[in-house]
Amino acid sequence: MNRHPLVARTRRLGLAAALLAGLLPGTARAQDALTLLHQGKIADALVAAEREAGLRPDDMDAQERWIDLLLGVGLPGIAQRACAERIAAHPDQADSFYLAGRAASDVGTSRQHYERALFLDPNHARSWMGLGALDRAVGAWGDAAGAYQHALQLNPDLGEAWGGLLAVFSGTGDSAGGLKVARAALTRVPDLAEAWLAIATWTPNEGLKVLDEAVTHVPWDTRVQTARAIALVRANRASEAAAAADKALAVDPGNRDARLVKMAARAIVGGSLNAKGFDAIAAARTVAPGPAAVAAWDAIVASWPRCPLGYEGRAHARPATDSAGARSDLETALRIDPNDDEALAGLGLMLVTSGDKARAASLLSRAATARPYDATLGLGAARAVFESGDKVGALRLGAMVSAAHPFDLVTVLGFAELQQRGGDVEAAYQTVLELAGRVPDLRVQLALASAAQQAGHTRQAADLYDSLAARTGRAELSALARRLRAGLVAPQPQPDP
Repeated sequence: MNRHPLVARTRRLGLAAALLAGLLPGTARAQDALTLLHQGKIADALVAAEREAGLRPDDMDAQERWIDLLLGVGLPGIAQRACAERIAAHPDQADSFYLAGRAASDVGTSRQHYERALFLDPNHARSWMGLGALDRAVGAWGDAAGAYQHALQLNPDLGEAWGGLLAVFSGTGDSAGGLKVARAALTRVPDLAEAWLAIATWTPNEGLKVLDEAVTHVPWDTRVQTARAIALVRANRASEAAAAADKALAVDPGNRDARLVKMAARAIVGGSLNAKGFDAIAAARTVAPGPAAVAAWDAIVASWPRCPLGYEGRAHARPATDSAGARSDLETALRIDPNDDEALAGLGLMLVTSGDKARAASLLSRAATARPYDATLGLGAARAVFESGDKVGALRLGAMVSAAHPFDLVTVLGFAELQQRGGDVEAAYQTVLELAGRVPDLRVQLALASAAQQAGHTRQAADLYDSLAARTGRAELSALARRLRAGLVAPQPQPDP
C-alpha cells in the first residue's frame, strides 16, 4: 500500500476509531476509507478503515490503511493491541508479524517483527519492504535499496516499495537512476504520486507537462496539486495556479506551500508581485531567521513594496530583540491587506504579550475565523478574548473551536480550562468527561480526575487517582485519593504522568 500523504497531518487529532462510529456522520459508513481520505475527511476515513479491516482480515491494503491512520492520529496503542491479538490467534502467519512490525513504536521491535515474518515466509514481500523503510530511516541506503528491490521482485505492484526506492535514489543524489525507477514504477502503479513528483523534479524542462498529466491520475494528492500550482506560478499562469492551490487546500487546509502559492497568485493577479518575486520569496523562506534572512526579505520589500508577503516574511525573520520592527512590518502588511490572516495572527500574538488585550482579541478572532482548521490559533484567540474581559465571548469561541476539533487534546482541555476560569467547574468536568469517552489517553484521565475534584465529584476523583496511580506507579496520586476520601481539602495538582 502507498501510505496516504494526509496521514501525516493528523497526528494531533488523537481520535479512537473504536469510539467514533456513533459520533460522526454517516459518510463513514457510506463511503470507503480511500475515498474519504481523498476528500480530506480523516476522522470519517478512520471509522471506515476500521470497518474495512474488520471485514477483510486478509486484505493487507485494508489492514495497513487502518494501522497507518491510527499511527497518524497518535493512537499506536490501539493498533498494537489489535496486532498482538492477531499474533495470539495466528502465530504461524507472516502477515500477523508484518502488521505488528508496521504498528510498532520503536525500530528494534519493528525489525524483530519483520524478521519473524520473514522466518515464517522468506518471500513475504511487504516485510522486505518494511525492512527497507527501517534501513532508509537511518540512512543505510544500500541495505534499504536491496530490501526494496527484493520486495519488488516478489511483488512489483507494491507502490510503497517503489516510493521507498525512489526516496533512496533521492537521498543518494542519483537522479539518473531514480528517473529510470520512477518511469518503471508508473508502468506498474500509475497512481503513484511519488513517481510523478520525482519525474517532474528530475526533468525540470518538462515539469509542468508531467504534473498536468499527474493530476489526471492522482487529483486528490495535495503534493502533486501544490507542485503543479508552483509550476503554474513560475509559468506566469497565476489564475490557474490559484485554482490548483485551492484543490490542495480543499484536502489539506494547513498546507503552507499551497497557501503561499494562493497568496502569491492573488498578488500577481493584482500586480503587486510577479513570478520572479515568487521565486525570491520561496528562496527567502528557506533561510534561517537572522541577518541573512532579514537582508533577503529587505530586497523583496524593496522590489515589491505593495506585496504583504514581503513584510510578513521580514517580520518573522527579525530577531526577538527587534519586536518593534516586526510589529511595524505586520502593521504595514495589514494596511496593504486588512484581511491577511497571516498578518492578523502574527500581530495579534505580538499584542498579547505587549498588553494590548482588546486589539489582540479582535485580530486573533478574525484570524481564527479565516483559519477554522487551525486549532492552535482558535484556542489562542479564545484565550485572548477571555483576557480582554469578554468571558462570554471567549467561552462561545472556545466552544466552537472545541466542537470543530473534538479529538484534539490540547484544544478541548484548553476549552475546559477556560470554563474553569470562568467559574463553571461542572461544565469543565463534563467537557473533559466527554473527551475521555472519545480519546483513551492517560493525560485526559489525569485531567478528568482534576476536573472531577474541582467540580466536587470526590468519589469519582479518588477512584480516578487510584487508577492512575496503579497505571503510572505514582504514589502521590494514591495519597491524594486517600486524602479526598478522608474529606481533607486538597490542592488541585496537574502532575505529569
